[in-house]
Amino acid sequence: MSRIMSRQKSWLLAFFLLSLSSTSRAQTSLTPPAINISARGVTFSRGVRGQAIPSINEFRTNGIIGTQMSLPLAEGSSIRGVAGGLEADVYDWRTRNLDQRSTTLDYLRFARDYNANLVITANIRGLTELDPNGASPSARRYYDTSIPTLTKVAADWVRYTNVIAQTYRQDDVITNPQDKAVMDSLVWSSGANDVHPTLPAIGEAPLPKVAYWEIGNEPRVTLDNAYQVSNGFTFLTPNHTQDSTHKYDYAQRYASMTAAMKEVDPTIKVGPALQTASSSTEKELLNSILNRQSNGEYLPIDFIGYHPYQKMYDTDVPADVEHALQTIYSGHSAVVSNLRSMISASGRNPSSVELVASEVNVSNWNSNDTPHEAEMGHALGSVETVFSFARLGVHDAHYWLWPGDPWDGTKFPVYKAYEALRDHMGDTLLSSYSVGNAREYTTRDSQTGEIAVWGMNFSNSAAIKLQLSLSNLPPDGYNAKLMTLKSLTGATTLFSANLASYMPGGPTNGIDWVTTNLSGVNLANYALNMPAATLSVLVITPKPRLGDFNEDGSVDGQDMNFWRASFRKTSGATHQQGDADGDGDVDGADFLTWQRQVGSRFGLPASAAASVAIPEPSAAAIALSAAIAAGCISRSWQGN
Repeated sequence: MSRIMSRQKSWLLAFFLLSLSSTSRAQTSLTPPAINISARGVTFSRGVRGQAIPSINEFRTNGIIGTQMSLPLAEGSSIRGVAGGLEADVYDWRTRNLDQRSTTLDYLRFARDYNANLVITANIRGLTELDPNGASPSARRYYDTSIPTLTKVAADWVRYTNVIAQTYRQDDVITNPQDKAVMDSLVWSSGANDVHPTLPAIGEAPLPKVAYWEIGNEPRVTLDNAYQVSNGFTFLTPNHTQDSTHKYDYAQRYASMTAAMKEVDPTIKVGPALQTASSSTEKELLNSILNRQSNGEYLPIDFIGYHPYQKMYDTDVPADVEHALQTIYSGHSAVVSNLRSMISASGRNPSSVELVASEVNVSNWNSNDTPHEAEMGHALGSVETVFSFARLGVHDAHYWLWPGDPWDGTKFPVYKAYEALRDHMGDTLLSSYSVGNAREYTTRDSQTGEIAVWGMNFSNSAAIKLQLSLSNLPPDGYNAKLMTLKSLTGATTLFSANLASYMPGGPTNGIDWVTTNLSGVNLANYALNMPAATLSVLVITPKPRLGDFNEDGSVDGQDMNFWRASFRKTSGATHQQGDADGDGDVDGADFLTWQRQVGSRFGLPASAAASVAIPEPSAAAIALSAAIAAGCISRSWQGN
């Protein structure tokens, strides 16, 4: 706690001195390139805004609150569990290490209920037990580090998630000997207050399979300190001098485990989990599995998990924080380039190996539960991190750890920022702009057609105006709103914070979203004014196209059924009954509106709808509807 108070005093002093030495800087005006709303854009994985949710004792306050707060943020994205971080290499999924933790079944349910991709890290080091001679009662030691044991444990885990949990329900009689052996090994209930089923309930909704499996975690990092493993070890390649604290069979372990896991389910994706492969020893370990093996074959590597922590937590000086924010993308780009270069140098196609940033935190992992994590600078940096992954083609990324305070539930600014990413980020990047302290990203959601223009101001004290030029706005109109994450009680700075109750100066909850309704405002040329240290999101929701009679976002053959059902209605007709022009009847003019708009989606013209790879109505359905409609129109006009 004294360290936290010292840090808080230092940045308060720095900010006070800055305010004495300079007056508020004038607003900077910038003009980004024009943004074409109907552009094809570049799709990215929704998994880049995922959450790490490790399995810790489910009765600990931070486990309860942290999990309950993080899961909704992962909706539609990605989750890393069951065990996460270094914990993965001491974890036995079959027994939960005899601790009261959420089970693998719980995590499969999380993935299903929140429509999230589940990434599991398999233990590559060994099985542990309490060490009776340890330095503390919680100290552990490895009692089995053999390759056959770890291979079987990992393969059984795949069998459970992708075969057993897909096939059986509670009270089923399991006759398959392999499946029965796995189920007999599970110890998931320890008492009256810790009862967990090992199979889904009868009638329960299907569970997703687990596609992504990391093999081990950070092989060059020791477990001695964080997990008090008395006989812990790390990995090196055989060219190093052998001693008791290292093992030299990393590639053999990886090969054995992945072969057995893919034998259970050949469709899974496997890969190592590293720090960043920037050190020579990590490069050697990665190359030992990337390069062709002695038999001339490649080991399976479908993705590389890595942990690109950045270190904004190292500074409290405003200018240094601004610089850290400005260089987030370049830092991530350098790590990605290094990994893809190593993939290419091994003779593999870089596009065939995905990247998963399975742990990431712009302020470093040790910012957790500190005032620094509660600040606006951290929130802005986290959003810039997510967009960096989107730009770089990363498949999944997991925020480490708990973007809301896990002890009292305070919603840090980063938590509120992730809520906006969940609700408005979409999956297609239309534009990006980066100059000094200004950032602009425009995204589209291929499922809803919503457009979001994201603006970030990294300056601690100066406002920025972005003069936006938006072309090809939805032709049938749109609703719009401007959301700004800022201080409600005064000027926002990079150090404005929502502090938890136990933090010096806490609790505070003065950072929140302020929403302004912009419906009716012409956004073709719009000045986005961003106060210092704020996040802005301009959300544009297209109105249904006039030919979209069933108002499902698509103008297609199904809408013709609505028009035909009410054709010849002369008054009182609604849009859903086929009245496109709002004159109360359903006639040939309404059909012609539908015909001109066929193939469009979400208020965008057909050219933009096609660019997001949304299937258009079948030619046969359109031709049939058009023929029927043409006959009706002809008779109608003859009658007049």
